[in-house]
Amino acid sequence: MYPFVRLIKELFVHRNAPDLDILDTHISHHRCWPQDIDNFLEMNNGRILTILDLGRTGLAMRTGLLKVCAPTNGV
Repeated sequence: MYPFVRLIKELFVHRNAPDLDILDTHISHHRCWPQDIDNFLEMNNGRILTILDLGRTGLAMRTGLLKVCAPTNGV
């Protein structure tokens, strides 16, 4: 299951953050919740990649990549 609540939180937290240059660093903090733990009491590898994608979403928003990729003509 994709963590939609975490995605909304990431976009909400960084909505007023200053814009970044392409080579600047974006820092986002995430927490490992009990539903992220697998049978071996470590974070599931698939979930780790999903959480990393959330950080890249905030970076794309702050660098302006989402504005370039989003359709603006209503097609």
